[in-house]
Amino acid sequence: MNKKYSYTYDFYAQRNLATLKETVAMAVVAYNKMASMSTEILDKLPMKSEWHLKIFSDREKALKWLRHEQEAHEN
Repeated sequence: MNKKYSYTYDFYAQRNLATLKETVAMAVVAYNKMASMSTEILDKLPMKSEWHLKIFSDREKALKWLRHEQEAHEN
């Protein structure tokens, strides 16, 4: 997810984010404190499945982490 622009999810969407079994990990690129805080709050809501989520301020670091997580999951 790229939090470059401000947006929100309705409650149903929030509860159903990342419920696909193919979702291994989620990286969120937050360019400011508000984006980071909103993601942290969203991560703490009761969900149907546990998230493997990490917040980054740098897009390249986020992509590198996602590649690593995907490779680890494949092995």
